[in-house]
Amino acid sequence: MRASGSGRSRAVSINGRQMFACGAGPLVAIIDIGSGAVTAQLDGQNVQITAGSSGTLGPYQITLISVDGGTATLETNAPG
Repeated sequence: MRASGSGRSRAVSINGRQMFACGAGPLVAIIDIGSGAVTAQLDGQNVQITAGSSGTLGPYQITLISVDGGTATLETNAPG
């Protein structure tokens, strides 16, 4: 897996786990990238998001734009 960000986002790898956040917001971990879906985790809460749909995790609205061969493209919005 590879993490990257743009704008006010940040992406990091901690102990092999890919994580991202908006600005100074909390880090969201990518738990799994499967066939057509991504599972993300924040503070012990998991959400599975399928391609073309959105899910809410903590302060974030996360949309899975696409997933292909273990690579996911996400759009994340946070309030404020």
